[in-house]
Amino acid sequence: MLEILLSKPVLIGLHLAFAIIGIDGYYYVKYYGGLVKPIIQKGLAPWAHNIIMETKEHIFLFIIPLALTALFITFLDKEEFEKLNIKWVSMILVVLIVGLGLVIGAMGFTISAAARWGVQ
Repeated sequence: MLEILLSKPVLIGLHLAFAIIGIDGYYYVKYYGGLVKPIIQKGLAPWAHNIIMETKEHIFLFIIPLALTALFITFLDKEEFEKLNIKWVSMILVVLIVGLGLVIGAMGFTISAAARWGVQ
């Protein structure tokens, strides 16, 4: 298992994931609150921040422990994995993580659209 985690594609993916989280966090703290949020709240869709952005933030916080749980499941030996009988639960967890990721992306699109509507 360790050789998989230390493989080049996995390490590149991990570095990119943490870079994206860092860049997004910087943008959110530096620009969103002071520049984008007021435009959305004064624009055509103030509900976009009140409902969608708040929901998006909470989903993001919720998805981290889910992803860590999926990661820890991958550390199980094959025998241990089969003994625990968690194949279906694991697949549901992965589908849930992917689905929530897609929902976060769609919500981000809605927030961006609300910011564009506020500028017009």
